[in-house]
Amino acid sequence: MWRERIVSVVGGAESVRDRAAEFAEHGPIARDQLLAEFQQSVADADAVLARLPPARLLEPRSYQGVNRQFDLDSMAVIFHTLLHTAGHAQEIVFMTRLTLGDVYKFANPIGK
Repeated sequence: MWRERIVSVVGGAESVRDRAAEFAEHGPIARDQLLAEFQQSVADADAVLARLPPARLLEPRSYQGVNRQFDLDSMAVIFHTLLHTAGHAQEIVFMTRLTLGDVYKFANPIGK
């Protein structure tokens, strides 16, 4: 999603996403592989955003969602991507809590 929306839609790189294959995948995918792919996608998106001139944030962009076409400016595409990622992160936390039950503990990086 980061590579598709930020790198391709906002950054203008050629789209290499195979959405059908992504949704057909029923895993399991190795943790290290999944983490490496996610980190690379975020790094690629970060590189695009680092060199994006501010004026381009208001340029119109469009991309195909699951059930509709989105016609937004670059800034809105970026925000949609962040919100979409946050939703998936919450799903992962919820499923982890369901799976682990009382064993689940919140990390406390502030109070160490």
